Amino acid sequence: NSNLIMALKRGLPSYYFSIIPYTVVTFRDIDPKESLESKERIHVCLRIRPYMQSEKESNSEDCVSVLDPTSIILKAPKNSKAFRLSKKNLAQLVQKFTFSQVFGPETTQEELFEGTVRQPVLDFLKGYSRLVFTYGVTNAGKTYTYQGTDEDSGILPRALDLLFKRIQSKLYLETDLKPHRCQDYRRLTKEETKEEMSVKNSLLRSMKEVWQLIN
Repeated sequence: NSNLIMALKRGLPSYYFSIIPYTVVTFRDIDPKESLESKERIHVCLRIRPYMQSEKESNSEDCVSVLDPTSIILKAPKNSKAFRLSKKNLAQLVQKFTFSQVFGPETTQEELFEGTVRQPVLDFLKGYSRLVFTYGVTNAGKTYTYQGTDEDSGILPRALDLLFKRIQSKLYLETDLKPHRCQDYRRLTKEETKEEMSVKNSLLRSMKEVWQLIN
């Protein structure tokens, strides 16, 4: 998205939002009726987080305005260097940027997941290649967006939950298969299986102990 790249290069006040672009790349099973040019390959979705108290006190609430479901208006904060340098040129104080979709501060975790990541996960289960990643500067809300909290999970745990629910009836319940390199696996002997289970249980116990210590 050229507008996104321009925003980042210009150093606009991007610390008021978190960016969730997801790149859609299909390697096979393209519908022959649809050309590659007709399919949008990169989706850049913008999530605007709620303002913090310090931002409200510094009158920064009007820096980002949602114009429509795909566009926002950015204004330089009045106490910023960009504002002071652009005082004589009002055209530089207000700029419009367009994305695949814009999610406002009131957007819930579920709404965000349904509107961005759910379909790529379903496509992945059909054999397509999909890549989802978040981008944003410090305090933009990336961790909350992709990880969430115990009470309100983010896009990553929701994606995994959807994935495993869809393949539940096809799960291989034995423990004698082990991934090998990137695209292969090998079958373990009984002794190897016992050893792997021992290592796994030891790791889980260690993780539990660490979790108890930090909580």
